[in-house]
Amino acid sequence: MAKATAYILMFQRLTWTSLGIQPRLMRWLYVSVAIPKMTCTLDTWFVPLHKKEGKRNNTGSVRAQRSMGKIQRIATLAITGGL
Repeated sequence: MAKATAYILMFQRLTWTSLGIQPRLMRWLYVSVAIPKMTCTLDTWFVPLHKKEGKRNNTGSVRAQRSMGKIQRIATLAITGGL
């Protein structure tokens, strides 16, 4: 997760509104570099989220899911140019 975050923050520096690279190239970088960095060992230790009957909270790899969501949010804002 730390490596993927570092890559996303580097990509974010490339996306200036007037001089930055195009959004389709940013998306290509995200798909080809950041997603493999986030999911390289995911299949060995990730437990899918599920909710036990009668419980309020999800169980599984909740922390990993949250951190992936944060990284994806930063990447989406960098690709689209949103604030």
